[in-house]
Order: sequence, then C-alpha cells, then structure tokens
Amino acid sequence: MQIPHVVRRVLALAPLFGVALVVGSQPGSAQISGSVVNSETLQPVSAAQVFIPALDLGVLTGADGRYQLVGVPPGTHTVTVQSIGFQIISQDVTVAAGQAAVANFDLSAEALALDAIVVTGTAGGTQRRAIGNVVEQIEMAEVLQERPITNIEQVLSSATPGMSIVGDPGTVGGGAQIRLRGSSSATLAGDPIVYIDGVRMNAERGEVGRHTAISSLQDISPNDIASIEVIKGPAASTLYGTEAANGVIQIITRRGVAGEPQFDAVLEYGANWLPSKYISDLWAPMPDNRRDLVRVNYYELEKQRGNQVLNLAPHQRYSIAVRGGTDLIRYSASLNRTDQDGVTRWNWDTRNSARASLSLTASEDLSIDLNTSYSQGQNAPTGDSFFGSNFGWGGQAAHAVQPHLFPGRGFSSRPEFLELDSQRNTVDTRRSTLSLELRHLTTGWLTHRIVAGLDNFNQQRQNLVYLDPGSDLSAAREGRKTVATTYAPVKTLDLSGTANLNVTPQLSSATSYGLQYYNRQNHLHTSEGEGFATRPLTTVGAAARTEANETFVENTTVGVYLQEQIGWEDRIFITGAIRADDNSAFGENFDAAIYPKLSATWVVHEEGFWADRVSSDLISQLRLRGAWGAAGQQPDAFAATTLFQPVTGPEGQPALTPRTYGNPDLGPERGEELELGFDAEFLNGRMDMTFTSFWRKTKDALVARPLGPSLGYTAQTLGSTQLVNVGQISAWGTETALNVQLMTQNPVTWDMSLAFTTLGNRVDDLGGVGRIPLQRGRSMMEGYPLASIIEYRVVSAEFVEGNFGPVTNTMCDGGTGPDGRVRGGAPIPCEDADRVFWGVGEPTRLASLQSSWTLFQNWQLSMMVDYKGGDNFWMSSDYLGARQAGFESSHNVFLQDNPIGVGYMQYSRNGFTYNRAGFAKLRELSLAYTLPLGLVNRFGASRARINIGARNLATLWMAQSHVERSTVIDPEMSRPDENFGGESGGGFPPLSSLVANVSVSF
Repeated sequence: MQIPHVVRRVLALAPLFGVALVVGSQPGSAQISGSVVNSETLQPVSAAQVFIPALDLGVLTGADGRYQLVGVPPGTHTVTVQSIGFQIISQDVTVAAGQAAVANFDLSAEALALDAIVVTGTAGGTQRRAIGNVVEQIEMAEVLQERPITNIEQVLSSATPGMSIVGDPGTVGGGAQIRLRGSSSATLAGDPIVYIDGVRMNAERGEVGRHTAISSLQDISPNDIASIEVIKGPAASTLYGTEAANGVIQIITRRGVAGEPQFDAVLEYGANWLPSKYISDLWAPMPDNRRDLVRVNYYELEKQRGNQVLNLAPHQRYSIAVRGGTDLIRYSASLNRTDQDGVTRWNWDTRNSARASLSLTASEDLSIDLNTSYSQGQNAPTGDSFFGSNFGWGGQAAHAVQPHLFPGRGFSSRPEFLELDSQRNTVDTRRSTLSLELRHLTTGWLTHRIVAGLDNFNQQRQNLVYLDPGSDLSAAREGRKTVATTYAPVKTLDLSGTANLNVTPQLSSATSYGLQYYNRQNHLHTSEGEGFATRPLTTVGAAARTEANETFVENTTVGVYLQEQIGWEDRIFITGAIRADDNSAFGENFDAAIYPKLSATWVVHEEGFWADRVSSDLISQLRLRGAWGAAGQQPDAFAATTLFQPVTGPEGQPALTPRTYGNPDLGPERGEELELGFDAEFLNGRMDMTFTSFWRKTKDALVARPLGPSLGYTAQTLGSTQLVNVGQISAWGTETALNVQLMTQNPVTWDMSLAFTTLGNRVDDLGGVGRIPLQRGRSMMEGYPLASIIEYRVVSAEFVEGNFGPVTNTMCDGGTGPDGRVRGGAPIPCEDADRVFWGVGEPTRLASLQSSWTLFQNWQLSMMVDYKGGDNFWMSSDYLGARQAGFESSHNVFLQDNPIGVGYMQYSRNGFTYNRAGFAKLRELSLAYTLPLGLVNRFGASRARINIGARNLATLWMAQSHVERSTVIDPEMSRPDENFGGESGGGFPPLSSLVANVSVSF
C-alpha cells in the first residue's frame, strides 16, 4: 500500500504553496454536485468548466468527472458546462437553503469548437470563430490517454496537417527538424519559434555530431502540458513579427483549479530497439580470391563473439503532480523523471524536471499568474557516424573475414563498444524558465496584460579520451579533452491592451495594441587540452598543450503593433493589423520592417437563412475564413557586419585579416501569405472537415552572392560571399483534416481521423547567382524547388574489355525541357553533359490516418498510419554512395561488373546515393483500459488507466528498397544538423519502442 504513503508525503508539501486547501461556504447557502461524462463513451470528462454565469461562480471537474459547487444562494440557477471539443450545455437547477442538489451532464462531441478560446490571435486570446486563419489546438490530456507519447516531438508528429517532423531520431534525446508548410528560405533555418506560457524559448536544436542533434523540447515533460497551439505561416503570425515567418508553437502548461487538491501520478516502463531489418548484409572478398564474395553482417558476427553491439534499451518515466486551491488562489506543481537508454551502451538520456504555477485573483480587476520550471539532463550521444560508417557505408568488410589480421574486425575504426573505458562523451543541460503574467481590467471594457519572463539555458559538452598509449584510437595515445560551455538566455517582455466595445447591439469592436521585446544572448566558451602525463589526469588544465576560445552573440528585437477586430452579430469578423519591427541584425541603412495583416471569417450556419434553405442534418455548421499577412525572418546576428579575424603577422605581431564582408543594407526575409479555407460539420456532428489552401512568397530572400577577388575575399577565405536581399521563393499547398464517427452506439464506438497535406515550392529568383550547391548533389537553382537533387545521371557505359573492370564511352542524360535539365534527354558524353533534375528532397504529400475504437466503455484501441511521399520525392542517401564507390563493401567495388556503376565511380558517386523516398509506416498502436470506478475507489483513487503502446512497428510500403543491389535502410534517416531534408548521412534510423504506463488520479 505505497500509494497512500506517497499521497501523505505530497500533502505535506502543500503548505509550501501558501494556499488554503479547504473552501468554506456561507451560512444558509446550498451546494450543487454531480458528474460530467462523454455521452458516447460514458467516460468521465475531466477539467470541464461547470459554472453559474449569473453568479460568477464555477469549478472544474476532477479526474473522475465529478464536481461540487458550494456557496450557492437558494433559488433557481442556470448551470452551464463547457469543455474543449464538446458542445456547451446548460440546465436549470433549484436548491433550497442548506440543502444539496444533484445535476449530471452528458456532453456531446463538437469537433469544430468555434466558441473555444484560442490564446493566439489577439492580445490575450479570442474565440476561434473570430480568427481568419487556422490555428490547430492539441489537447494534451486526450493525447496522453490514447497514444504512447514520451516527448513533445511525438505529440506534434502526424497530429497537425501541414506539419512535418523531418528525421525521426534513432538516438534517445535526439532532435528532429520541425517544418510548418514546408521550407521557405534558401539560407536560413526553417524551424518555427516556440513559446511556453507566453515566454520565448530557446528551442534551437543543438548539433552534437555530424548525424546527431539534441532537441530542447526534450526539457518539457508532456505531463506538464495542458495544450499546444500551432500557428502556421506569415498570415497567422504577423503579431510575432520578424522571427515568425516559419510559424509559431505555443505551449500552455497546466494550471491550478479551485477545490480540494487533486493528485496525478504516472509510472511508465518500456524499451527501445533497432529492428533487425536495418542491419543489411555487406560483401567482402575471400582472402585467396577477390572475386569470390561472401556476405558480412557485423551484428551477427559480434553476437557470435559474445558482443551485443545493439541492445534492447530500457525506458522509464515517472511523474507526480498536484493542483488545487480556492477561488482566490490556485496552484499546480509537478515532479518528473525520464531515464532512457539507447540501443548502444554509450547512448543514454536522463531528464529531471520540476514545475510550479500559482494563479492569484488579487481583486475583481487584477489577476496574476506565476509559472516557473527547472530541468536538468544528461545526454550521451552515439558519436558522429558509428551506425553510418559501419552498418550504412560498410566499414572495412574485407577485414571482418580476417579478424586474426585486423583487430578492428571490419569496423571503420576501432569500434566504440570496445572503447567504453577509453572515452566519455556527454552533454549536460540545465534550463530554468520563469514567466509572470499580470492581467488588469482597467475599466469594464479595457484590459491590459503584461507578460515578462526568462528562459535560462545552460549546456556543457565534454569529450574526454583517456590516455592509453597502446590503444588503436589515435586520440587515446596522448589523451585529449574538449569542453564547450554555452549560456544562452532569452528575455521576453510583452505589453498589450485590448479595448472591447459594443458599438451597437449588433456591432462589436476589439482594439488591441502592444509592444514586444525579445533579447537572445549566446555565450560560448571552449577549451581543449592534449597530452596527459598519466591516465588519472582528466582536466584541460592538466594537459601539456591547451587552447581556449570565447564568443558572444546577442540579438534584440523590438516591435509594436496595432490591431482592430470588428464583429457583426458574433457571426462576421474582420481583423486588420500592422506591426513594425527593428532588429539588431539589420544593416545600419535598413529601416524598420513593416508587417500588415487582414483577415475575415463568417459563421454561415448561424445566419437566419441557413435553417430555411439548408438541411441542418446534412451540414450542421459552416464557417468560411481567409487571411493575408506578412511576417519575417532576420539574418544571423553578424551577417550585416564586416568582420575580421586575428592572425599572426610579420615578426610575430598580431594582425587582422578579412573574415566576412558585411552589408549595411541587409534586412529580413519577408514572407507574405494568403490562406483561404472553411470549417464544416456534417450529419449532426458525426463528421467534420477543415480545409485550407495557402499561397506564400518569400520576398527579399537572403542569397549568398560570391565576392570579387579585388575585395580581398577569395574562396580560400571564410568570407568569400556576401548576404544580400535579392531572392524570391514561392510556396503553396493545401491542408485537409477529416474526422468521422463511424460507430456511435455502445458497446463499440469507432472514430477515424485523416490529415492530408500537399506542398510545393519554387525558387523564383537568386539575384543572378546561377547555382548554390548543397551537400551530395542537392542545389538551389532558379525554376526548381528548394534543395532539389540536381546531379549528373549516367545512362550507359561499355567495358574496355570483357565483362568487368574499367569502362569507356560513358554516356549521361543530356536533359530535356525548356532549360535542358529535366531527366529523360538524349544520351551525350558525360564530359559534355550538365546536371539534371532528379527530384525534390522534401515530401510533397503528407498524410496520417488515426483510428480509435472504444470497446465496452472501458477499453480503447488506437492506431496511426503515417505517410510521406510525392511523385518526385527523393532522398540523397550518402551511405549508399559511400558503400558503392568509397568503402570496400559492395559488389560494385569488388566485382566492377556493372558498367553504369563503374561509370558513376569515374564521374560522381552521388548518382549511387539517390533513391525514391516515399513510405508508409504503422507509426503507433496502443491499447488502453480504464479501471472501473468501484474498483479504484477502494484504493482511495478517483481514476486509474493502463496504457500499452508501441511506436514505429512496421514499414508498410517503401517507394524504393534497393539501389544497385544495396538495401535502402530507411527513408527517414535525414540529417538533423541541416536546414533541409533530403539527405541521409548515415545516422541511426528511427527506433521501435514499446511502453506501458499506469496513470492514477486521487
């Protein structure tokens, strides 16, 4: 009976919050109590608002769906219940003095939820019906009940039309790229900005290796989140200004509720593993005959030697939270711990976090919200290319069949699992976030809000290689240590006001104005030492040779905005806004950036003619909406500044040499977007649909233009290009979300959701720059999508003699189309050929299908299928090119019996790397059971739920599985350290996982 003991311990902490845990009632008053349940599943609805509008009296339901309104005056009162995703219902309840009345509520689903309050849209939030652009809301309580979620990126993945998670990391603690409506810049990163409780968060992915990045979103526990709002594109994010062209993610954490303390505990165990299908066979020659090849599988060979290179990796997560309070003071607090191991013994991730919030109603006119959190974690990354160089590229397969001669046993270098005692690579992270929000009702119609906060980010990366003169690891022969310490705070100040006026009974006005200030700093200290005298020495200062460096970067944005929203009979809304920004990264000759916005929305089904002319049984709700707006993205902090770097000059004196050539006219990229769409509900709420079509132009796009040698900046210097605002990029797409209740009657209900997205983009102008090359044959070129695969294509070759060996008469695709770069042209000699367009490096179609069955009220089965594809969606898989042309691990290298393959070895190994990248996966499968209330009440609990879920279970379809007799490992192996998808360098593929958790509420 440990649970009551834990509860007593947590109860003992309640006085620390300075709140009263018991709410008194006035003499002679009455009370109303009851329960709120889902009318379809009959399951309790937690955190529903139950209130009496005329008395300004209300509470939230508990985890068991029950509520209790105390201090109710005698008489008849209208009690209203509201919860996101359900229809608002009311009933009249009569109570006598000193008596109690019971009122139960059955809520029906309302997916459109037009009356729900959205934090984003106007200063301080507004109803969804008034916003002309689409804002996606994710209710975390619903997600955690149905899906096997361990981090926020999994929540966002496949949950929102238009959102793509690029490169599902195969290492624990790793991070992926997040894209909203695809990429939009040729130069700058495409990640959206992130806010948590109104405070800007340092959410940059931290690169910790060529194929590995750490996500800052890992610092937030999913159990601490109430909801997430996703704002896509410039039309929706004008109020966020110069840094919001790629969209905004708003994270709102859990708040306290009035009533007795409610406790929630989560206990989760599970495991990650790498499916054996990802370990493809390599080829190596027999020692006595180079053309007699044998299969090599490092994983199986090491198992035979007693080494489990890739393990079943355990996962643990614990969470306990409490919330409660009075009408005046409400509190919430939580503790969380996550402990995960990777599939290699040197990859792990641990996270500890604590969060607390305090909401104070100081008076009828003033409310205060204080939110604070602290997280600490340690991640041990896998290293730059362990999986890629050995299982992808192929290592040195020929050595694997002669381990008596090669102690490396075929690995590209001495395998890391044999060097665990020789080196240590860790990333330690600490983050503290503080936000303070004051909301003041100055008059009956004027509200002011102040949000101030700090996101304090600290990280230290250490790589230690112990002294070991006999090691095969070259760095160990002398010993080496590197330390990089980052301190990167983000400060936020947001001052806003909204004047709400009813001009006439039909006409309303909401005038919002505000000032926003953001300041980001990055302090980086690095030190390195080489040459230790003895093995126990492990500090940089103890090394024979040391080196240190320090950098400091600061960026500040100040913006002001004015917005006017006009409403007619709460059905038609027109919103206009304008924002002006200045940023410290702008050139000295650039004036402030101006961003306008215009949107409109019409709730058509509430018009008088609707019931007369349209069958409400067929189309019960319809809202039309549209928005046009602009937002920006500023260049890097020093992009506008001419910089020099120190060097040693004549006679050993310090001197300066050119580093970068600045641009005093440099300004932000400007994204302008038009989106049109509708929200509709059909068949009395059994089906709803949201559709959006958007068109975006990125104007004044930043382009790195080469400098002339006369300026002293050559290809040998770091500053051989200058950033200029001369480019233009177009993008377009559609987003569709469809939810259907296929079965609505017990004992079985069946809900299905489909999200479908189409995306496209094109580089319209590069300001005279012909081609901007990226890694592995990808390029920026006018008339083609961003990061397109544009490379030579060998179509034929002839052996010089026999049927293997050197080739001659190598012919390449001569190209066709208006500019001669479309694949399929007449063959011409490769020396005369040009690069041709193979395809795009990012998907042009995204889809996810989610299906959920509720069985006998208490059982719930859920699944999700995820799809990414497109007619010209390709991946540049570098490991395939390395295996075929660089590392000795393939038929092509040893046998050279494929003339086209030998031709690629002569001209460009990139041709080997390309494969069609479309796929469909069974992304999630889970089964949940809600224990009967009678059973959990015996243990003093109000609700208990068991959830077993699996992730990345199976690949249902791949557009291409082999390239030149080599296996395509997985099309999701994108590099997280790049701005674009489309290249797989050889990092770990996505891991499969199985988790089981128990959540209990008291």
